[in-house]
Amino acid sequence: MKTILLAACLTLVAAEAQAISRYDPTHMSCGKVQSTIARQGAVILRYKSTRVPGLPLYDRYVQSQQFCTMGEVRTRAYVPSADTKSCPVYTASGRIMKGISGGDSSTTTRPLIDCSGGLRSVVQLRLSAACAFIRGSVP
Repeated sequence: MKTILLAACLTLVAAEAQAISRYDPTHMSCGKVQSTIARQGAVILRYKSTRVPGLPLYDRYVQSQQFCTMGEVRTRAYVPSADTKSCPVYTASGRIMKGISGGDSSTTTRPLIDCSGGLRSVVQLRLSAACAFIRGSVP
């Protein structure tokens, strides 16, 4: 049983550690940005802020909901490109929950992980929980 759980942990870590390509959309046309995302499924686009000089901005942009992690949704976003200031693309953003603020039917974006106690990735959390179980420290 412990061997199976250890193998599952290692498989999970390997699956989550896939490489993702990084691009500067300001050196590409809008069509090229969109076709690159469509071809690769998910990419990181990094560009400089127009409001704060020198501040780099970046995010993970996806082709479809299939490339979002569990709990994320595909949301419309806009990035600058070589030929336009706002090229339409999609990003994977945090969970959308209905009726959280004040009990009404408004839609609010909430983060999936509360990082106030220190930043830990989902992989680290899963791995530490599985390893604690294997060591027998979880009842």
